[in-house]
Amino acid sequence: MAAQQNTETLFRAVEESLHTVFKEQRYEVPYYQRPYAWEKDNAEELFTDLVAAFQSNRKGDVSYFLGSVVLFDGGKSDRHKIIDGQQRLVTLQLLLLALANQIKDATNKEELLSYVRSKENVFAGTKSEPVVKIGERYQKFFEKLVYSPDAVVDDGKLSKPEQLLLGNYRYFQQAVQDSTDLDPIKFAVFVMQRCLVASLRARQEQSALRIFTVLNDRGVDLHPVDILKAQLISGAGVSDSEMERYAREWEENEYALGRTEFLNLFNYIRMIFVKSRSKRLLHEEIIEEINSKPKIRNFLDEELPLYCDLYAEILNPTDHEVRNIVKVLEATGQKDWVAPMLFMLKHKDKLDTRFTPILKKLAAVSLMMLCTPFTEGQRVGRYGRIIVELESLIAGSSPDKLTNLSATDDELAKIEQNLQADAYSLRNIRAFLLWSETLVGDGGRSIESGKMTVEHLLPNKVGDEKYWQDRFPGDQWAKHANQIGNLVLVSSRMNSKMSRRSFPDKKKIIKKRVKGGWIITDQALENNDWIPGLVMGRSEDLLKRAKSAMRAKIV
Repeated sequence: MAAQQNTETLFRAVEESLHTVFKEQRYEVPYYQRPYAWEKDNAEELFTDLVAAFQSNRKGDVSYFLGSVVLFDGGKSDRHKIIDGQQRLVTLQLLLLALANQIKDATNKEELLSYVRSKENVFAGTKSEPVVKIGERYQKFFEKLVYSPDAVVDDGKLSKPEQLLLGNYRYFQQAVQDSTDLDPIKFAVFVMQRCLVASLRARQEQSALRIFTVLNDRGVDLHPVDILKAQLISGAGVSDSEMERYAREWEENEYALGRTEFLNLFNYIRMIFVKSRSKRLLHEEIIEEINSKPKIRNFLDEELPLYCDLYAEILNPTDHEVRNIVKVLEATGQKDWVAPMLFMLKHKDKLDTRFTPILKKLAAVSLMMLCTPFTEGQRVGRYGRIIVELESLIAGSSPDKLTNLSATDDELAKIEQNLQADAYSLRNIRAFLLWSETLVGDGGRSIESGKMTVEHLLPNKVGDEKYWQDRFPGDQWAKHANQIGNLVLVSSRMNSKMSRRSFPDKKKIIKKRVKGGWIITDQALENNDWIPGLVMGRSEDLLKRAKSAMRAKIV
């Protein structure tokens, strides 16, 4: 009972009509929230659902539930903060605006517009203003849309959120016009009176953020990084104007990387901080590391912008050596390597001439873990220990202490066993072949990892082709088909043509490719025939290069 009373003091949940929501209160989207992001598909789905519910409401007994919103009642502003639900509430504002502008009766039009923009009251000394303020960066645009929608044009300079706001308003406007059997007044009455939301109104902002977290765990389109943003900015101990600046810069970084990669970046930052698998929510683990006002301000001012720039370099490398390693590691299908690479790039100046050798060792140990293979937990643990060792190296220890960047004798033996037995069954074995490309030549050649696939020179499965039976009699075919020495990289456009042809025929097909092929493939094709001894010899050569790279010392 006591627990229930305590919960009731934190927030109250009320089912409210949109009339109540928009008529009796004013709202603002906090500076730490993500910008407006609903696409046309979201607006179209909302409109279609509302029209269907309206048309089935012949007896006046149908209600439409719009979901929950989380609001914070307190604060310095007289406006309630929208902790969760801004996308729906702002979109509903656009719908009401479009409906109002289709109503010919001036009185009804102004009444409906009062749910979007308040009326000026001379006696109260208040001015007309939007019912919902969407944030400083986009507020002027939104106000222009609310007060003069026909004057708003897309001049090619609009930001993504502004494009979405204008696009969804225009969609609603056109949809109402096209629905000739839809009475805008009756439809608006249904929307305001019969469309309901569950308003969770918290009395403390931290309570609202806790609800925000719970909703995220239940599949709402939120993310721990959004909570982290709120906690960091509110915990920085700066003025309101500085908090607004932090929020604006955070948003600019997010848009520069794109939301998906921006969210990914924080997983790598967490790994750099914690150096182990995630055990709790991401924002909790990062907050534990950035646990004071000076640390928060330094992270927001210095570290986060730097991490964003460095991650952008990983996504689109300009240095050819970094690019080659990134292409190889991307081909593994794993992403854990990004954290140690991000750490290395951050401290590149301190690593100095050791940077490139360490970068190559990172690729080598990543391929070792691919070919052994390691479990996800083992892999993450290894990368965490690598970051620990790199921190020690930067602090002044010897390069000989980077033990986790080298394969052990047992690991090398396991690699050899796997690649000699059934390399093709290893996940993303093409990454190993692509890495082998970086180990040949003069190192100045840039590689690509796009349109390529792995081809067997000796066909994968034993068949009845006399050509191959003559060369690989008895159990020799099955023994050698999936060894690393029998696998080559080819253009993906050629793979289907290769089929079960003879070695001379495969050579002819591959040699018709666009120039600039794979060196290790060309080396295999220099042979006039393809027999067991050549498969074994090529396997040994590839393994020798690989083991040498995995053992190499960092000077």
